[in-house]
Amino acid sequence: MKSSISSSSSATHFLIYSLVIYLTSTIISGGNETDHYALLKIKLLVTHDPYGALASWNNSFHFCEWDHVYCGKRHRRVTNIRLESNGNLSSQLNFLSLYGNQLHGNLPTSIGNLVGLETLALDGNQLAGNIPITIGNLQKLQAIYLEENRLSGRIPDAMGNLSSLIYLQTCWKGLFHQAWETVENY
Repeated sequence: MKSSISSSSSATHFLIYSLVIYLTSTIISGGNETDHYALLKIKLLVTHDPYGALASWNNSFHFCEWDHVYCGKRHRRVTNIRLESNGNLSSQLNFLSLYGNQLHGNLPTSIGNLVGLETLALDGNQLAGNIPITIGNLQKLQAIYLEENRLSGRIPDAMGNLSSLIYLQTCWKGLFHQAWETVENY
């Protein structure tokens, strides 16, 4: 039985989009068990589920019967996940890792709405462009992993607001020196 829940946050859309990309890249490399494993890994990323959106995500029955999971009829493989919610996942999510999924595009400014994040791991992708200044909104952020991407530009001054930041992993020309200057100024 599928429930219908409406969405209220662009950060939630970013997360869902990211999760679908993560799941899709995992699905390509394996079979039914890979789908099951990937869904359980996604469930582990959610530390607080006040509306029970993932309550059915367990071993009681086939994952194609789980709420918010949609599978193709022929091969019973995950084709869609819809975790739209009235809740505010942006304050509940504390760990987001999309490592090694070859994601392309720019980091959306809505990343700054994930105010509960303590760890953001986006390394091993093909993300391009600048780090959005909204990343300075992530006051709880302790670790950022950005290496192995195609990011450019300067570290935004707003990252100086990240008083909990302990670890910043980056790797692109000229950034290390600029990062060191940023740290020295705060």
